[in-house]
Amino acid sequence: MIAPGGTPPGVQAIVVDNVRVSLAELPSGMLVIESKLIALPLSERERDTLVERTARLALGRLRYSRARLVADADASALWLQLVLPGMASDEHISQAVEDLVNEVERWRKAL
Repeated sequence: MIAPGGTPPGVQAIVVDNVRVSLAELPSGMLVIESKLIALPLSERERDTLVERTARLALGRLRYSRARLVADADASALWLQLVLPGMASDEHISQAVEDLVNEVERWRKAL
C-alpha cells in the first residue's frame, strides 16, 4: 500500500482519469497494481457498515473483475488490487491499469 503523504521507494504512481494508481514489483517478480478506494470511517459502527457493504459488492464483482478488495495494514482504507505474473508485457500491464481504473470508478459510483 502507498503510505500517506508519498510514494515509497520502488513504487511508481500514476494518475489515470483522476484515479491514482501505484505499481510495485514484489521480490518474487510479480507486479502489484493498486488504487485506494475509500478511507475507512473512525466510528466502529460506520466502519462495520461500510465493510459489510463493500464485502457484498466484492462478492458480486468476483465473476466480472480480477481486481480484489484489500485493506491496508493499519485498516485505515480499502483498496482495489491486481497482481500480475512476472515478466508481464507492457501491453498486459497497460490493460491491467485500465481495467483497475475502470473498476475503481465503478466501485466509487456504487459506494
